[in-house]
Amino acid sequence: MMQIVRELLHLSSGIITIYSFIIIFRILLTWFRGFDFGGPWRFICSITDPYLNLFRGIRFLQLGSMDLSPVLGIILLQILASILKYAAITGMLTPLTILTAVALAVWQTIISILIFFGIIAAIRFVSIVFMRGPAGGFFFVLDSILEPFTLAVRKCVPGGRNLTYPRALMIMAILITIICVLGLIFVEPLILSLFGLSLG
Repeated sequence: MMQIVRELLHLSSGIITIYSFIIIFRILLTWFRGFDFGGPWRFICSITDPYLNLFRGIRFLQLGSMDLSPVLGIILLQILASILKYAAITGMLTPLTILTAVALAVWQTIISILIFFGIIAAIRFVSIVFMRGPAGGFFFVLDSILEPFTLAVRKCVPGGRNLTYPRALMIMAILITIICVLGLIFVEPLILSLFGLSLG
């Protein structure tokens, strides 16, 4: 009986993780406004929007034109998936393991977001360096996403006001890489060591 419960918990964790990826995919597709993705798009919206709508309208998650409410939704899903995964592995749950799962899920979500922005910054940098001619619609979308971050880089880096857009992108990608590497080396092991646990 316990084995069946563990299998169900493991399956539930996997389903939640897949659902998180579907939400991320849905968010990415919203960047391509004007494209008609037809039935598959409507289906994805029908299964993700009811959940995402729970977080829309939260003021502190609105940064200008950028809506970060899906990030909160994804973090909560990752927390739940981590808790279920740990319960499936160990067959038990304690407040300490739940706290560990929460801390790891939040940290892993932050790392994932940073990696994502680092990748699109690198893609945009390479496209500027190697492509000729005006940027197309896809790169215009990337620029609109990256602009707040490149502005932050220009404000934070000494002499940043004179930075060109490509250099700001390069610095952004490098900083994100450094943060992610240091985080993976120090932060995640620190979280696990603080709680004396491993989520496997």
